[in-house]
Amino acid sequence: IPFLSSGNLERFEEVKRYNTELIRNCDFDYILTDCASCESTLKRYFEDDEYKFINLGELIEKSSLKFQSKKELKVTFHKPCHLKNSDLTEKLLKNIDGIEYIQCNGFDDCCGFAGEFAIKNPKLSLEISKKKAENIIKTGADYVITCCPACILGLKRGLSAQKSKIKVINLNEFLNNIVFKK
Repeated sequence: IPFLSSGNLERFEEVKRYNTELIRNCDFDYILTDCASCESTLKRYFEDDEYKFINLGELIEKSSLKFQSKKELKVTFHKPCHLKNSDLTEKLLKNIDGIEYIQCNGFDDCCGFAGEFAIKNPKLSLEISKKKAENIIKTGADYVITCCPACILGLKRGLSAQKSKIKVINLNEFLNNIVFKK
């Protein structure tokens, strides 16, 4: 995705051909992703839906796994711009015992980072991140969960600028380190 978002289409096509060959030479039921932007880009490789891409929230939903928080926590969720289906992720978070899920205003608004955008437009990026952070802070959450590494950077930047102690964490890391399977 960095090649695509920076406009280096020649290199993007080269990497796309390489990845496509790897994928076509494997036997699998699903391609599991934990980054919304990467999943979105991979889906563009195979516009004919030849392969099934599934994000972590969707996989857990299919498997009916149940989770329990190690302690009572309040969490909110940031939907990355590239995530097509956040319903399953929110449903998953609402169904973890010991977790209070609070949807923040503008949960699906951009975090202001968007990779190269933040480098080329640092002031605007910071303003967007700070506005997003204000909405997150209003939830009173202990954690804001997302599924995009770039969003993690943007959210941390905004929360840090607001001097907030709210932790930003990837969904996979949250399920692995903060909660446990029942």
